[in-house]
Amino acid sequence: MRLPSLSLAASIPGLLFAGCDQPADEAAASPTKESPAEQADPFAGTKDEITADEPIPKTLDEALDLMMKGLTDKDRKIVEDAGEEYATMAHFGSGIGIRNSWGLWGDSPLSRYFARLGIYHADDMSAIINTAFSRRVRGTEIKLEELVKYYRDFWAETDTVAPLDLSCPTCGKEMETGYEGCGVSRAHPEREYFFGICHVEEREFFFYHKVGWRPSETFKSEQGRGGQPATVPESKPEGNEKPEPEAGRRSQ
Repeated sequence: MRLPSLSLAASIPGLLFAGCDQPADEAAASPTKESPAEQADPFAGTKDEITADEPIPKTLDEALDLMMKGLTDKDRKIVEDAGEEYATMAHFGSGIGIRNSWGLWGDSPLSRYFARLGIYHADDMSAIINTAFSRRVRGTEIKLEELVKYYRDFWAETDTVAPLDLSCPTCGKEMETGYEGCGVSRAHPEREYFFGICHVEEREFFFYHKVGWRPSETFKSEQGRGGQPATVPESKPEGNEKPEPEAGRRSQ
């Protein structure tokens, strides 16, 4: 399965990796060799400290404001020179810091912001943030709707369409949502589902874009699965292609 990269950004060999990042402590313990492009990323050394003294932003604008703080002339030139390639270049630098420190692999204020836009994959979130950051630094229009459409269109090709309405079908309160994977329905094992957890009613629902939200009890009774606990995404091997969505649940 191909890796979604913005058509206007060139690929940088060795940096394209769309799997899940390791938790910050495990990533720090893993032996890595910094590439020239990572050395050029002004935020490459802030993988664990990017928000050490700041709260997790709740919106893209708040995230960009935090990233703009303390930006030096040297850093600005690096971002400007990279242009639209910055998001790709920064995937293993500030990208890891953003995904881990801002909770994009889990349920955080910023991941919920993107979930409301229909973006559920942490790699896509960080790519949008870094692209928007590059455009803000360079004084160009961010075009958020265009970026969101690009990634949603990419996943739609695999029949993986995230919900835009996160409201509980019963009480209307916003749910915690995330990717569930295929194999939920015995009748349609190929369908890619998302899950929604309503903490008010303590109920779980599954979403498939052609039928909407359905109570999880229906599928669990059909499959005899019982409740499966949420799992932490495992690290994926490096490669130049985006792996298939995980079969296990990944919290949004």
